[in-house]
Amino acid sequence: MVELAKLNQINEIMEIINSAKAFLKSQGLDQWQDGHPNEEMIINDIKNNNFYVIKDGEKIVSCAAIIYEADPNYSVIYDGAWLTNNPYYVIHRFATIKNAQNKGYATEIINFVKGKIDNNTSIRIDTHINNIPMQNLLKKNGFILCGKIYLDHIKDNRHLRLAYEYKK
Repeated sequence: MVELAKLNQINEIMEIINSAKAFLKSQGLDQWQDGHPNEEMIINDIKNNNFYVIKDGEKIVSCAAIIYEADPNYSVIYDGAWLTNNPYYVIHRFATIKNAQNKGYATEIINFVKGKIDNNTSIRIDTHINNIPMQNLLKKNGFILCGKIYLDHIKDNRHLRLAYEYKK
């Protein structure tokens, strides 16, 4: 079950984030290798009721920031177009601890967000151009590749991301 994260869970959450960073690095990806996301960001998400977790028993196994707010990084899209101009939820800082991957937790978080949208809202997410596991997860869950965005609008390969959207 997806639930709002609590501040006293920060150490467990950071364990998952750091596990994801190590996994990405082992795959040769520079995604999340610049100190982002960090504990301060996660604490801010929790304080704003934008960070969610899934537990297996008492242990947190997956987490994500789910934010209902326009993301400035998504204001310009290249080599494509967004599916809608509607308000949208954004999924960021999405991670599952290594020993719990491929057990459906990420899909559970996606389904939780899908339950929040209607015909007038959508979900947007981005990922590294070489993060094949995330791209496969998004395609499996009905997200459409819309184009490319650049984080902080810095046009270089380190900031390039594939942009996806899901609508009902």
